[in-house]
Amino acid sequence: MPIFTRLVCWAFIVSNIAFGILSFFYESGIPLVTTPLICLGIFILTVLFMRRTTWTWSWMRSMAFFIALINVVFPPTREFHGDFLLPGQVIAVVEIFSGSALFLMMLFSKRTKAWFHGDRNAPAS
Repeated sequence: MPIFTRLVCWAFIVSNIAFGILSFFYESGIPLVTTPLICLGIFILTVLFMRRTTWTWSWMRSMAFFIALINVVFPPTREFHGDFLLPGQVIAVVEIFSGSALFLMMLFSKRTKAWFHGDRNAPAS
């Protein structure tokens, strides 16, 4: 796995785990359950992507794009995050950059494509 791809995946994983944990402090009702479950699903999908599970390529590409887009369009606000606004903003920035980087690598990086699809003639990482 290319080093930069690995770092971006780990940043994506850590930011989603942090977001899932942080949600317990400001969410209420149904989102108190669904937000951590969504973060858990993102974690599982990212780990499976890192293990090169075949079906995860298109799902990961779509998820990375939409996570970054959602965080740009709906940034954390004091109304929803309350006293946890600053950690929420930091996590959102990490998700935006890691999601965008992962999406762009999946689209344009020959090394990432070759690593995932198992091309033995790919450049070394």
